[in-house]
Amino acid sequence: MMSPKRVRGAAMLGGLSLVILTGACSRSHQSKVEDAKGNVQEEKQELAKEQQAEQQDVAKEQQDAQHDIAQKQEDVNKAEQHLNEVQHEGSTDWQKDWSDFRDEVNKKVADNDRLIAEKRSAIASASTPVHDEFKKMIDDAEHRNHDLRDKVVGYKYQSAAAWDQFKSDTNSALDAVAASLNQIDVKK
Repeated sequence: MMSPKRVRGAAMLGGLSLVILTGACSRSHQSKVEDAKGNVQEEKQELAKEQQAEQQDVAKEQQDAQHDIAQKQEDVNKAEQHLNEVQHEGSTDWQKDWSDFRDEVNKKVADNDRLIAEKRSAIASASTPVHDEFKKMIDDAEHRNHDLRDKVVGYKYQSAAAWDQFKSDTNSALDAVAASLNQIDVKK
């Protein structure tokens, strides 16, 4: 059997081991808590850094977007300015073309007016019974002649194609007036 001293020594040794073990466990637990706190602190710092980086990225994206918008607005402004220049240039070209065409029409109208005056004079001195019919044809030609002149004066530009069509139609109509006048053959 064991002696009481030995039992006490063993008990003390066991108690001391228990205290050491408990202390070690306690220290191990305390160490784990401190490690966990350290990990939480590190995660918080890392999260803060990521949030700051994200905010910087968002700020950079906003700045880039604002720059892109400003660049697009500048492009739009340049395009509008170019359009205005082209329209003004086209307007100037059209105005010259219109002025030249108006002068050409005025000459044809004047030529038709001289032909109308000649036909009226021939009817006045003629002894034919178709006097009223010829007079009506001359009046109609004179009316169409002056209407065409007025249409040219009042023309509003729409497009190059419409302008070209208008010139063609007007020239054809003026030629038709002259042709209708030339068909009037007053016999004396």
